[in-house]
Amino acid sequence: HSYFIERSEGNLLIDSPRYIWRLANFFEEHGGIAAVLLTHRDDVCDADKYAAKFASGTWIHEADRSAAPFASDIIAGDSPRTILPGVKTIPMPGHTAGSVAYWWRIDFSSPVIP
Repeated sequence: HSYFIERSEGNLLIDSPRYIWRLANFFEEHGGIAAVLLTHRDDVCDADKYAAKFASGTWIHEADRSAAPFASDIIAGDSPRTILPGVKTIPMPGHTAGSVAYWWRIDFSSPVIP
């Protein structure tokens, strides 16, 4: 599943759905996408198209980088770290070597839209 998180610091797209104009229009109407955060190589889909449309940074772990050669930001190592205001990446065991989870400071006034 992909998730769109609307935040005052810049909206996030966690993993990528197929690129369709209705979703792209929805994201645009809600302020665009500041960053695409990829959890692992299997959920890249059309992240490159969303990143290009919204001039978004794209994050992926170095171990899964080959699945997203267009990624602008690479997560290295296995320690949690802050990558954006209010956002941490947490490398963790998964079914790919580059599996990560993301933690963000939740602002309950901003909806999480799956």
